Amino acid sequence: MNKAIKNFVWLMLPPCKEVTELISLNRDRGISFAERLKVRAHILFCKFCARYLRQMQSLEEELHHKHLPEDAPPDVIKRIKKIVRDNS
Repeated sequence: MNKAIKNFVWLMLPPCKEVTELISLNRDRGISFAERLKVRAHILFCKFCARYLRQMQSLEEELHHKHLPEDAPPDVIKRIKKIVRDNS
């Protein structure tokens, strides 16, 4: 892809800060279809946000499958996720 096209694509995509916030929000409460499209489009071109998404998915999997009992109350899970997100 030539440089002019890459620059145009970057102008059309949401910034990394917005995308990482959407990724975190999706883990907490879910995001709209339009927001999911923004994230998917952005991570096609941004290896850093793609890595952040993989890390968040991995972290969530670890929290749900290995370290928290299946019967952990939802409010406890949300608090743990918030603590992890705030400290990352």
